Amino acid sequence: MTEQGLEERVELLLARESIRLLNYEYADAIDAGDFDRFSALFEHGTWRGLHGSDAIRKWLDEIVIVYPDGSPRTLHLVSNLSVDISGSEARGRAVITVLQHHPDHGNVEVITVNDYQDLYVKDAGGWRFDVRRISRRLDVDTSRHMRQPRDE
Repeated sequence: MTEQGLEERVELLLARESIRLLNYEYADAIDAGDFDRFSALFEHGTWRGLHGSDAIRKWLDEIVIVYPDGSPRTLHLVSNLSVDISGSEARGRAVITVLQHHPDHGNVEVITVNDYQDLYVKDAGGWRFDVRRISRRLDVDTSRHMRQPRDE
């Protein structure tokens, strides 16, 4: 193996790890009810057809139900993550399973399972979301999570 080949492989692994961590940051921010941190992930990107952090923050404030503990009482589990990288752009797929524990119910419930199709770009600040498209795979009951029916 040439030295250049090794460097390219290490760069590719570091890029995949950065994108993997970006997905975990997404899940952690929404589950914590930290809508500023969440929307900042899309400062220059598009999520659910909304572009930029201001539009996304407004949507979150209007739609997502936040409980007295300051969170939506959800847990977004990221699985089946795959990423194809080409230079400073990447395409990714993931499955997100959302669990919720409502204060009035004793059980933790699966409320939805979504497929995410992503475009990422690398700029001076590192890897970031460019576009995240969400499609429902399974939808049980999001009425304790969102104020109105989902539009995707």
